Amino acid sequence: MVLWKVSKASQKSKKTCFYLPYTLDKGLICSMFFVIKNTIPETASLSLGPILVTFVAGSLAMSTTNGGIGAFPLAISSVLLLFNVYKPAGEAFGWILWGSQTAINIINRSVIFFISSDIKPREIISYLAPCLTLIVYS
Repeated sequence: MVLWKVSKASQKSKKTCFYLPYTLDKGLICSMFFVIKNTIPETASLSLGPILVTFVAGSLAMSTTNGGIGAFPLAISSVLLLFNVYKPAGEAFGWILWGSQTAINIINRSVIFFISSDIKPREIISYLAPCLTLIVYS
């Protein structure tokens, strides 16, 4: 019922093109917890409960520090210690999550910026060309 109301509200909005990318962005970030859970053997057997608790702890760490640098992995590992996951495995889980979420945010926000701005595609390519040549030749 709630999803139906949200979808109806987004259809009535004047700028629905901004609603969908941000919604997909949040969905990707939430799903990363379940995808990355399987990359570390110590966290592969965790159920939904511990994953939701780490999600809440990670959200608090992200909001209290500047992007969660350093605090996010420590919060994740501290919470996972309560569920009998060793600290190094918890920190690795936290760093992988933090890095992937930061990369997703940078990519998605850049795409949304270029879609919503008045910059023409040729101007974007002319701005990015020096950066791309440095990456290719380094």
